[in-house]
Amino acid sequence: MVSIEADMIGVLNRRSALLECLLQQPRDKRTLVDKLDVSRSTIDRGVRELESAGIVAYEGRMYGLTPVGEFLGQAFTDFQDTIETTTRLAPFLQLVDPDWFDIDLRSLQTARIWVAEANDSFGPLDSHIETVQAAHRYRGLLPSVGRESMEVKYRSILEHESEHEVIVDRTVAEVLQSEPVVDLFEDMIATGRVSVYVCDDPIPQYLGLFDQTVMQVGSCGNNGIPYALLETADDESFAWAARKYESYKDTATLLAGPS
Repeated sequence: MVSIEADMIGVLNRRSALLECLLQQPRDKRTLVDKLDVSRSTIDRGVRELESAGIVAYEGRMYGLTPVGEFLGQAFTDFQDTIETTTRLAPFLQLVDPDWFDIDLRSLQTARIWVAEANDSFGPLDSHIETVQAAHRYRGLLPSVGRESMEVKYRSILEHESEHEVIVDRTVAEVLQSEPVVDLFEDMIATGRVSVYVCDDPIPQYLGLFDQTVMQVGSCGNNGIPYALLETADDESFAWAARKYESYKDTATLLAGPS
């Protein structure tokens, strides 16, 4: 019977390269030596330790993972990927609500982040503008608005004839209908390519969906300008963003849109 001991994570960590190699397919000892570029004695020690833990079995002159080894190997690989991604994205993740940002972090392995710093305070905004201008259809959850951030969207609507649909909470809806942005808000609606919905639930983070390919998540100041931004074209991440957006839209009501 396989015993899962407290030191299992240590075993998996020490033998991670060997484990990853065997996850691909069973191998003989010579192939393992060549693939991992280590000595035969190192392979011997590694497979003995994995055999003792019930992770590897020797059969037909080949070393392969046991059924338990397959489960543990995949789980450990996923764990390593999550740790690596979390560490890389840490400057952004520390600025978002973890309960709201309930995405599988493994889907963010190719994501890019921008965080405003003293020597580059406009990095998140510049990246946001670039993506807005390249999109034909934009959907967004807006936790705040300001004239400058709205002007970015308005220029995109005029210059690229893009369509915009956004959801705001009631506080932001009041801002849109007040000075100093009400004139710009009315001009945007008048284009016939902007729809604004209002929801009762708070919107803690900015969320943007561009066409059917790119999603952004950000933290914004009261002026609607992001000071931290994450962007990815990963399909799973986009699907998460679309579900999050639709969960707000399901209970939102139309404030203004094309007549």
